[in-house]
Amino acid sequence: MRLNSPPAHRLRRTIKLWKRVAVAMLIVSLIGLVVWDVLTGPQPDDFGYRFSPMYMLTWQGFGFWTWAGAVGVSILLLNYLWLGRNEMIHCPHCHHDTSAKDDWVCPSCGKENRPRYGGIKDSFYTPVTCCMHCGAAPAAYQCSNCKQIIALETGGDMTRYARYKSAAEAAPRT
Repeated sequence: MRLNSPPAHRLRRTIKLWKRVAVAMLIVSLIGLVVWDVLTGPQPDDFGYRFSPMYMLTWQGFGFWTWAGAVGVSILLLNYLWLGRNEMIHCPHCHHDTSAKDDWVCPSCGKENRPRYGGIKDSFYTPVTCCMHCGAAPAAYQCSNCKQIIALETGGDMTRYARYKSAAEAAPRT
């Protein structure tokens, strides 16, 4: 359990903000790389290619590789935010943290979402974001530990909540 977990209703806004920052950083760094390359003129013929250690020591090479590094960092940040990050939904009642990448059932369409095991594209669809089948974003989530309802957004419909798929539901019926 993480003691620093944010309240669930703030989690969705935080994720959206960081994704926008990462996309903006990628766009700015790509534009900066192109503008730097255009404004500094042709590369010197003395070194032959951009990967030459001597070219990297010139102001043109240093600027180019700095902007290229910014592009790489922003791509890594986007990968981390969309694919690798494991957000926790903190229950204020029992103080249990549930992974947002656990299997869950959508309240709108009733279908199961498997963000961790369905593949890379399926990791986009968590209770914090939206359902992969109908695109609806749940307003609440049922804690897997105490079965209390946790608000994911303020002022949402608390009667229709996403829930954790229990082991009894997952087992095939005979």
